[in-house]
Amino acid sequence: EFYVLQAPDVAIAEAGVGAGLTTAMYLLAIKNTTDEEVVE
Repeated sequence: EFYVLQAPDVAIAEAGVGAGLTTAMYLLAIKNTTDEEVVE
């Protein structure tokens, strides 16, 4: 979309931010869904 509007810098920035947020959400999901050992 931004590349068509002659703004490739905005397109690259949007892709970078999107990749970072996706990675962060993925890692948080893994952290919150892993099994923890229960010590009795």
